[in-house]
Amino acid sequence: MKNTLNNTPKIAEEAADKLKLPGKLKSLGIPHPMTEPIDKADGLNFPIMIKPRAGSGGMRNVIIREEAEMNNFRDKFDSHDFIAQEFIEGVPCSASLISTGDDAVVVALNEQLIGIPWLTRVPFAYCGNITPFHTKFNEEMTQYAKQIAIEFKLGGSNGVDFMMTDKGIQVLEINPRFQGSLDTVELSTGLNIFDAHVRSFEGELPQLRESECFAAKTIIFTEKELVITKEISDILIRCMNYGKAADIPQPGLTIHPDEPVTTLLATARTRMTVFDKVRKTCELIKRRTEG
Repeated sequence: MKNTLNNTPKIAEEAADKLKLPGKLKSLGIPHPMTEPIDKADGLNFPIMIKPRAGSGGMRNVIIREEAEMNNFRDKFDSHDFIAQEFIEGVPCSASLISTGDDAVVVALNEQLIGIPWLTRVPFAYCGNITPFHTKFNEEMTQYAKQIAIEFKLGGSNGVDFMMTDKGIQVLEINPRFQGSLDTVELSTGLNIFDAHVRSFEGELPQLRESECFAAKTIIFTEKELVITKEISDILIRCMNYGKAADIPQPGLTIHPDEPVTTLLATARTRMTVFDKVRKTCELIKRRTEG
């Protein structure tokens, strides 16, 4: 492990554990939704968000609205693998940062695209993001992310997920690894995240860069079983050659319902324009793949 440029397994496990995180955040004075083990969730008011204790990208998150639903969930799944969390509504967002273990710099704030109907039918699936994210809570997001990175001694590229509500910012979870926002951060700021990640293990942090544009990333999920034909692959490769796509599936690959098909990318001078650009490309791809 000496030459591994990443968080140690112990640090990564502690940072990603959604059940232990609330206690740590409380000790730091950082806002976080009330969270309990499934079998001790009686003190939470419905609706309740149920999510895996670690990972999942929102694919296995569900809302429980009444006691009967909770009992049914407990009967079907191992409670140890899930947590119950106060359900809060707002705008999902994140901070991307580079850390040395002793210090950190937030290189971008991002809007997260979660459960977007024209990308997926899975309600809480991560579908991409838009960089930069402008809010009156930018200072708090930056402060909390740096505080968390230093407290957990994170190294390299890491992320912190937030929910922005009318009352302020709450931390949802920590991603002690490269994040899905890597593409948009690089496109928006021009920063080479991998290079910054490597240099951080030599104690070097990158200089902050202003965003040069808005960058969007969207992930298209299929609603039915899809076999990637050469025609579909060629269309996606052409999009990739124009800088509009990434993660191109190989011809012959079978993609099952609710699995990702490809990633779309775009840049523009405004948030509205970049969002419209990826949506139009998505509509084009869906017509070719679902027709």
